Amino acid sequence: EPTPATLEVIVPESAQLTLDGHATTPTGRSRRFITPKLEPGQQYRYQFEATWNAGGTPIRQSREVKFHAGESIRVDLTQPDSGP
Repeated sequence: EPTPATLEVIVPESAQLTLDGHATTPTGRSRRFITPKLEPGQQYRYQFEATWNAGGTPIRQSREVKFHAGESIRVDLTQPDSGP
């Protein structure tokens, strides 16, 4: 049965966050996204990109997140990517 997935994205409080190139509206350090209902057995992916300033230096972090229906995923864009 189709089920949504939940993604929590950790970013600096002031970061601007895009999802597949589109601006997002949630604010704060922890930003939660619930997908539409997804078909089980298939893999889905979102591309997140966060931009912020750290001591006057612009920082940009992007991450491709792969997930399945019903999963709960936490993505911390304040940390370097640990790989696939």
